[in-house]
Amino acid sequence: MTVAEYLTEWLATVVQPNLRWKSYQVYRWAVVGHIIPGLGNKPLAELVPLDIQRLLVAKRDEGLAQNSLAKIHGALKSALTTAEQWGLVETNAARKVSPLKAGMRRPKPLSRAEVRLLFAAVVGDRLEALYVLAVTVGMRQGELLGLSWDDVDLGCGKLFVRQQLQRQSGGPRLVPLKTKASRRVLNLPVLAIEALEAHRGRQSVERIQKGVGVPGGWAETGLVFVNRSGAPLDGQRVSKWFHGHLEAAGLEDRTFHALRHTCASLLVEDDVQPKIIQATLGHSSIQATMEIYAHVSTEVQVRAARAMDRLLTEGSERGTMGSD
Repeated sequence: MTVAEYLTEWLATVVQPNLRWKSYQVYRWAVVGHIIPGLGNKPLAELVPLDIQRLLVAKRDEGLAQNSLAKIHGALKSALTTAEQWGLVETNAARKVSPLKAGMRRPKPLSRAEVRLLFAAVVGDRLEALYVLAVTVGMRQGELLGLSWDDVDLGCGKLFVRQQLQRQSGGPRLVPLKTKASRRVLNLPVLAIEALEAHRGRQSVERIQKGVGVPGGWAETGLVFVNRSGAPLDGQRVSKWFHGHLEAAGLEDRTFHALRHTCASLLVEDDVQPKIIQATLGHSSIQATMEIYAHVSTEVQVRAARAMDRLLTEGSERGTMGSD
């Protein structure tokens, strides 16, 4: 029996019948997307720790994050535990492999010029306001898709982040945010207010055209960002549309999450204090903010060096400090 044959059987007879849909999807992602392509042809009984170590290193070099590497390693450990119980392997090779740390992945934010190009590409798009919000206030995709009109106060220019949209077995579902820091109040820039006002106007037209309370009509969810029938949006579709907009703007492809990185990068460039950035993004700790966004642009570093020159040479001749 090969690794691929065993893992396919394990997914179908052990994982799927006993775990929740979301947990099953995580295991399936690890097995089908990563483990089988890397180790599938190897006989199960001949699998050794070095094989698994090489797989994890290869996945790290492909750019997978720490959490993704842990999921792949965890799936292998769980699968081989069952194989050991069934007498298919003598020992669990994955238990003898230490967790692999991912290399530090620098975010790929858009520059100011690139943001302008993106915004130009999405003008008039029915989800234009979603992209504007992602850049200007750094909301996560799930937070954006779970945003309710009840949590938007355009008159006061405020937005309340209270919930997120999450994919589950029965379809998309609104769930509370995990941490207290994620539940936050955001002050909206004028750009975002104007985009939301235009978005609300377009949505009102769609709602009337589709009809409310009629078969096949508008689904009244109260969400800000919905499909053409008023139902919640699918995050994967949103990401696909985003990639199309990047291509139309002539920009390098990025994940949707890069818009959140862009928000942080722009705030850093404007000398906004780290604690304010932390509160805006909803990070639980300042360490998370500083670790992710430690790599600021060259322009900011140059400004910092010039500021140090001004501070230490003001009122004295350059080169005379400390020369009593």
